[in-house]
Amino acid sequence: MTRAIIAAFVVQVVLSAAVADCQPAGPSQVDESSFYQSLALGKGARAWGMGGVQIALPDGAASSSSNPAALAAVTGRSVSFSFSGDWLRGDLIRARFAVPQSGQTTTGSITRTLATASGTAIDFAGFSTPLAIRGHRFVVAASFNRQLTFGRETRTAYQFRNQSLYRFDYDYSSTVNGTGSFQNISGSLAARVAPRVTAGATLRYWFGGPSTTRTEAYQYSLGDYYGWSGEWSEAFANRVDFRVSGVSADVGIVVSPGDWLFAGLVYRTSLDATLRHANSASYRSDSTNESLSANHAGKGRLSLPASLGFGAAVRLWPRLVVSIDHLRTAWSTSRLSGFSQTTAQGGVSRPQTYLFPTMKSVSLSVDGIAAQSDTARTAAGAEYTFGGERALSLRGGAFYQQAYFDYRGPDIYQGTDAAPPTPGTTGITAGAGMCFRRMTLDVAWVGQRSPGSFVRHSVLTTLGVVF
Repeated sequence: MTRAIIAAFVVQVVLSAAVADCQPAGPSQVDESSFYQSLALGKGARAWGMGGVQIALPDGAASSSSNPAALAAVTGRSVSFSFSGDWLRGDLIRARFAVPQSGQTTTGSITRTLATASGTAIDFAGFSTPLAIRGHRFVVAASFNRQLTFGRETRTAYQFRNQSLYRFDYDYSSTVNGTGSFQNISGSLAARVAPRVTAGATLRYWFGGPSTTRTEAYQYSLGDYYGWSGEWSEAFANRVDFRVSGVSADVGIVVSPGDWLFAGLVYRTSLDATLRHANSASYRSDSTNESLSANHAGKGRLSLPASLGFGAAVRLWPRLVVSIDHLRTAWSTSRLSGFSQTTAQGGVSRPQTYLFPTMKSVSLSVDGIAAQSDTARTAAGAEYTFGGERALSLRGGAFYQQAYFDYRGPDIYQGTDAAPPTPGTTGITAGAGMCFRRMTLDVAWVGQRSPGSFVRHSVLTTLGVVF
C-alpha cells in the first residue's frame, strides 16, 4: 500500500464529510488559552487567591509583575518568590459520521478524546527597596518573570473506524512535550506623585522561549481495499524551538481617594521581538521501510499583544477588602512572521505570517474561516484578615475570561452560516495567607473550566520577606 493511495482515501473522506451533515470528527488538543492569558497577569498568590485581582492592591515585591505603581506601598527592603503547578484535562465526547458514497454509506467514528497536561515552575523572583533621592521617596525593584511556561506533557488518542464496501481502520495517538518558557528580567520604579496618587513603570527585557516536540503514531488495518488487506504503522515527529529577544514596558497608576477606596490602571505595551526558530522533523513507516529526517533554522519576528487593565478595591470593614479587575488583551494583533519549517523529506515551506498562538495563517483569517480575537477578563475577589501577631488571611474569588480564538463565517462541518460564540473560561479561586513578623506565606488554588470539558487546576505559592 503506497502513501499516495492512503492520501487519496483520506482526502476523499474529508471532502465528503465537509459537505455532509455531520459532527466534527478530528481530534482536539487541550484548550490551553488560559496559559496565554497569564501574559498580562501578575504572579502573586495573594492576588490569585482573590480571583486574580491585582491592579489596585499592593502585593510587596510581586507588585512589579502586576501594577508597578503599587510598589510605592513597599515600606522596607523585601524579596518575593512565587512557585506554581498546573494540571489540565480535556475530555471530548465521542463523534460519529455517515457519508453517502457510491450508493453505499461510509460510516466512521472517533472515540472519546482525552488530553492531559501538567507542569511546575518558579514563576517570579523579585527584590524591592525604598530609596530617598533629594528628599523624594522612590521604590525600585528588580525581578525575574517566567511567562507562558511550557514544562508539561499533553497526550491525545482516538480510533477511526470505517465500514463500507471495504474496511479502513486506524488507531491514532499523539504526545506533545513542552519545555521552557518566555522569560524576562525587569527593572521597576515607583513613587508618590501626589498626596493620594502613586505612579510606576517597569522595563522588561525578554529572552528564552519554548521547545515543543510533537510525536504522532498511526496503526492502520485495511480489509479488501481495492483488493488489498494488511496492517502497518507510521510515525511522525517534529521538534520546534523558539528563542526571542526584545523589550516591552508597563506603566501604571494607583489612586486612593480615602483609606477605604483604591483604584488602579495599568498598560502593558506590546512586545516586538526578534525570533530565532528551528525545527527537526522525522518520519518512519514499517510498510515501505522508510526512515527520513531533516533540520531547518531561520529568523523571524514575534509580536505579543498589548493589554490595558483597570481595578478597584474597597475596604468595607477594617478586616475585609473586596476588589474587582477588568483586563483587555489585544490578541488580534499578535503575529508570528517569517516562520518556516522543514518536512522529514527535506522540503522547506515558504516563510509565512501566522496568528499567534493559534498558528492560523493570516491569509485564512482574511477569508473569514478562522480568526484570533481580542480577549476580556473580569475578576472579583475578597480577603478577610484575622489580626494578631500571626495574622491570617482567607481569600476567595471568581473570574470569566474570553478565549483568544474564535471561528467566523460558514461552519464547514454543519453546512450553515451560524457562527458559534467565542468560547470562554470560568473559574473560582481560594487562598490563604499568613504573616509572621517579617515573613509572609501565601497559597492559592485556581480551578478553571471551558468548552470541551477542559479543566485546569493550579496551585500557586508566594513567599515574601521584609527586612
